[in-house]
Amino acid sequence: MEALRLTAAEHNLFKALPDILQDGWSVEVTAVIPESDTELAVRARMAHFSDPSVRLAFDALQGKSADPVEFKRIVSSIHIRSWNQSQLVELFFVLGVRVTGGFMEYILSEAKTGEDLEALSAFSVIRDKLASLNAPTTL
Repeated sequence: MEALRLTAAEHNLFKALPDILQDGWSVEVTAVIPESDTELAVRARMAHFSDPSVRLAFDALQGKSADPVEFKRIVSSIHIRSWNQSQLVELFFVLGVRVTGGFMEYILSEAKTGEDLEALSAFSVIRDKLASLNAPTTL
């Protein structure tokens, strides 16, 4: 059984999906530690997007996760499947966990197929890796 790491709000969206889409998935509810604005600004300065469409997506999405209507409009216009893995890693590293979570909420609100849940699972892994960078460390 596949495990999705979702926030409580995302879990509620997941529970609203038809049973057929939920079948085969388990959910681990998690808290997500977001990056600071300073951390995201440093990442943005480090970014070197090789594909202009990835740069355009970054420019459009940066700071937009707070406005759900605008975020949904932007996400629905992005052709993310045309990008390779390294482009996706760089984009979501620079955008951070808030925007990655926004993508997850978008997928949950639009999910119609098992393929959509596979995409959700991939975003869950990406966000989990990003969140691990943000977790406090002890010496």
